[in-house]
Amino acid sequence: MSKSNPVPAFNAQKTTLLERTVEFINKNKRALLVVFVIIVLGSIVLFINNQNKNNDENEATRIYDIALSSIENLNYVTNAQEQNRIFWTQISNLFVIIQTYPETVSANRARMFLANNYLERTVGSSLSDADMNQVLSAAYTLYTDVVANAKTDFYRAMGTLGIAYCHEIKNDYRSAIAQYDTVIEKYSKEGFTPYAMIAKAQNLEVMNDINGALNIYRAVSENYTNSEWYKFAKAKIYYYSNPNTAAPVQNLPMPQGADGIQLLPPQ
Repeated sequence: MSKSNPVPAFNAQKTTLLERTVEFINKNKRALLVVFVIIVLGSIVLFINNQNKNNDENEATRIYDIALSSIENLNYVTNAQEQNRIFWTQISNLFVIIQTYPETVSANRARMFLANNYLERTVGSSLSDADMNQVLSAAYTLYTDVVANAKTDFYRAMGTLGIAYCHEIKNDYRSAIAQYDTVIEKYSKEGFTPYAMIAKAQNLEVMNDINGALNIYRAVSENYTNSEWYKFAKAKIYYYSNPNTAAPVQNLPMPQGADGIQLLPPQ
């Protein structure tokens, strides 16, 4: 008994499918043309948006680099009034970046720089309570915006450390510790863990939780032997083991990020 050849049937199905496809296209030419135009226009808009983002990033970077360079080189300007003019002009330009190009990397760098500048005003200052609250509020808002707009965990960690320090200045040590825990647990790969642990321990000391602080100092001394905070942690352990010795002074350099952005030491 001879088997039937399936090829003709397959060819017939193929022909039928092709005919149906052609028929569908002929019936829906206008709709398909509209879809095609929408896809092309969407691609063009996406391309233009990407180009605009690149242009915004480039312009924001240009303004930021000029501002940072001008501020860093103020010592070369001998006239005090000119120094003051340059400083505030460039501070204003940093705010322009944030307002005009808010989603750029340079905008976040500007937020970080300005927030740190606000905090520097609180160190050893004679600000009134109202002025102090205003400065801290401005710094806190900027640090919060850094975290919210960060494209990398590095800046999220930096912003979180800044928020923690704002809480410390206001003597809200529990809130500060919560922020340090975020850095320790969530952003451990960014290199700030030893610093966050030391800061947390010092907050615990202020809260009179000496055992909790000592546990952290021991953890730093055991797990971060190459850290700049290792000797400080060892000194703290020695101090609490020998009460008659002088308390160690915190004089080690703070961790620095991009552009030499430096966070102030914890209280």
